[in-house]
Amino acid sequence: MAVSFEEVRICPRCKQTGRIDSERPRRDGSKIVTIFCEVRSCRWFNTSWIIQIMPDGSIAEPKGHDKFFPEIPDQTDKVRDYVDKELRRQTGQ
Repeated sequence: MAVSFEEVRICPRCKQTGRIDSERPRRDGSKIVTIFCEVRSCRWFNTSWIIQIMPDGSIAEPKGHDKFFPEIPDQTDKVRDYVDKELRRQTGQ
């Protein structure tokens, strides 16, 4: 499935366009682009994601990986609710 660069710049959480932080060329002609979310109320605020642009301009498909820190099912929702509540309180929303 082909996607555009503008589509992959969108934050997976808040759906706003992220800021390009860096672009690093690779030996194979592709480049690695790091993007950050700048929306203060977003759970991914100041969090980066990485995309690879192939030499022909297409976007590489994401590759799955195991989480380094698996979620704890019985606590995850409680912690997320608390963090969301605190973010709203601190940002006045």
